[in-house]
Amino acid sequence: MQLEAELDLSEVDRLLDGLESSLPQLQMKIGKQVRHATFAESQNRCPVKKGILKKSGYERVEGRNHIIGYTAPYASHVEFGTRPHIIVPKNKRFLHWTVSGKSFFAKKVNHPGTPPRNYLRGAWAAIRPRVPKIAKAVIEQHLRGVS
Repeated sequence: MQLEAELDLSEVDRLLDGLESSLPQLQMKIGKQVRHATFAESQNRCPVKKGILKKSGYERVEGRNHIIGYTAPYASHVEFGTRPHIIVPKNKRFLHWTVSGKSFFAKKVNHPGTPPRNYLRGAWAAIRPRVPKIAKAVIEQHLRGVS
C-alpha cells in the first residue's frame, strides 16, 4: 500500500520571497560590517609616529561599493614602501634635521628606501576569510526577524 504526504512549503516560499526582496538591504548590511571590520583592522595595523596617517583614515559608500582609505600625502609610500632615492633641498642650500638634540646638515641624502607596511592590504587579507561568516550572521539575523 502506497503512502504519500503533501508538504506545504508556503512558509519557505514566504521566507524566500522576503529574502529576495531584501537582497539590496542585506548586501548593504554585509558590506557595512565588512567595511567597518576592515577599517578597524587597518587602524590597528597603521604605523603611528605623530598619528597623522591614522587620523586621515576614512570610510564611505559609493553606490554598492564600500571604500576605506587614507588621505595623508604619504599614505601610499607607507603602504607600498619606497625605493632608494636621493633627497635634495627644495628651498634652501642644505637639508637640516635633528636626532636626539644633535643637528645634521647635508646637501643631499641617499635615502635607503622604506619597506612596505601593508596596513591597508594586510587588513583586507585578514578580514577577507571572515566575510562568509559575517554574511551568514547578517542573513540569519534577517531571517529571525522575518519569521
